[in-house]
Amino acid sequence: MEINRNKGYLFAFLSALAMSNVYIFSKATLKEIALPQFGFYWFGIALILLFSAILFRGDFKFIKKLDAKSIKVLLTIGFVDVISTSLFFLSIKAVDNPAIVSFLGNIKPMFVIFLGFIFLNERFKGIEILGLIIALLGGLILGYQPNLSFQMILDGGIAYIFLSMFFGAGSMIYMRKNKVKIPSIIYATSRSILLFIASLIFILIEGNSFVIPTTALVNVSLGALLGPFAAVLFSYEAIRNMEASRVSLVGTSKGVLVLIGAYLMFGKFPTQIQLIGGLTTILGVILITVGNRFRKSEIKK
Repeated sequence: MEINRNKGYLFAFLSALAMSNVYIFSKATLKEIALPQFGFYWFGIALILLFSAILFRGDFKFIKKLDAKSIKVLLTIGFVDVISTSLFFLSIKAVDNPAIVSFLGNIKPMFVIFLGFIFLNERFKGIEILGLIIALLGGLILGYQPNLSFQMILDGGIAYIFLSMFFGAGSMIYMRKNKVKIPSIIYATSRSILLFIASLIFILIEGNSFVIPTTALVNVSLGALLGPFAAVLFSYEAIRNMEASRVSLVGTSKGVLVLIGAYLMFGKFPTQIQLIGGLTTILGVILITVGNRFRKSEIKK
């Protein structure tokens, strides 16, 4: 495969930009409608777009080649992602400023390192451990409140973010341990199908209406276009053109982009201590990613 890093950087930035808008448009939508309604439209629209892309790209040939192991991996990751994604959007709904969710989401590599150590017997360099500590410190700064209690953590959405990142990291570790050749768009489609079904079930259980306000429909359509569809495809093209570690580094810009978008859309800006915590998590992720890249280059030698 021919490597074109300039193209890779462009697609990585576009992926980060698209993902940053997920926080903005999902927050705007969840201000108007319930979570099951949101999931039904968000992932329903995403499925239409993803199936269109699969037809256009001719990726149906990969679906025909799926064996029992690949289907098991897809279903397992899909079910874990249903939990992780539901918790993620619950945190978006609960947290006043979506930029805080984005910054706290940067602690996910901490869980990846922890679970990789336990289940994959992975060993890490000092710079990665330092990055982990700094990212965790940033997360603690972001979540700090005077007289903080467990109920405040739950009501404020902080617990949802941490749990979402934990399950998301678990999904990544399972994927690493059970390597199968499946295009990213197939992963994205499988995940969206399960999330769409789960949303439909909860709509029926809770008796929510399928009719939503026009503004919510516009926001959810834009979010579904940018998130489950565009961000996934841009990320896939970025990884095709350069190393995943470089893609991850560019992805750290997402927090700053969400910060800008949240200010423009909702007039929300993090407090000084939240901004310090957010930038600290970004520094931690950069150190983890750089250390990971050095470690893998040494292993190849």
